Amino acid sequence: MDVLHNDMTFADIQERHTGKTYKKEGMSMGRNCCITIERQYGSGGREVARILSERLGIPCYGRELLAVTAADNGISIEELKKLDEKRTGSLLHDLVLYAFRFQNYNKMQEPFDINKEVSDTIRRLARKGPCIFIGRCADFALDGECDVLKLFIYASSVEKRKRRICEVDDIAFEKAEEEIQKRDSQRSDYYHYFTGKNWGDMENYDACLNTSVLGYEGCADLIMKMME
Repeated sequence: MDVLHNDMTFADIQERHTGKTYKKEGMSMGRNCCITIERQYGSGGREVARILSERLGIPCYGRELLAVTAADNGISIEELKKLDEKRTGSLLHDLVLYAFRFQNYNKMQEPFDINKEVSDTIRRLARKGPCIFIGRCADFALDGECDVLKLFIYASSVEKRKRRICEVDDIAFEKAEEEIQKRDSQRSDYYHYFTGKNWGDMENYDACLNTSVLGYEGCADLIMKMME
C-alpha cells in the first residue's frame, strides 16, 4: 500500500507517481519567453505585470486564469474560487475541514484536480505565444515547457504595502498589516504545497525585485533589460 506522509508536498506525490524529478533548468531569455510573477501582497506585483503587458504587447493572466479554466472545463467559477489560493487558513487545514464536512474522503483530491486544470490552462496559453502569469504556481507549471523568466516581486517597506492595499483593495489601514501577514502566509502555503519549494526563496527565481526601492516602472525597466 502506498503511504503518504503528512509532510509530503504535492510535488513529492507527483514525483512518486510519475517518476519525474521536478527541478529548475537553465533557459535563454528573449522577447519570446513567458514571464511568471510571484509577489508579496501589497508589493505591486500586479502593477508591474500590467506595465510589462502594455510595453510588450502581450496578455497578462492573474485572476483571469480561474475564469479561463472554468470556461474551458465547464466548471462553475464560484466552485473554483472556493478552492482558490486566497484561503482563510492553511491549505492542509482547509483540505481536512473540506473532507470531513462532506464526510467524503474523495473530496481531498479536488484541490489537486483544480490545480492540475489551472496548470493545464497555463501551459495551453503559453503555447499560443508569450504572456505574463501572476501567481498560480505558473513557474512550476511551465518548468521545461518553454522559455520562462521567473520573477519574485517584493517590497521592503511595510508602510508602502499597507498604503497600496488600502488604496487598491479598500482595506482599512488599521487592519492592513494583519491582512498582509495573512495573505502572504496563504500564498506561501499554497506555493510550497503544490511545488515543494519555498515561496520567496531567491534561488527559485531568476530575479527578485524590490518595488520599494525601484518603483513599479523601475522594476519593469530592469525586466525589459533582462529580456534583451
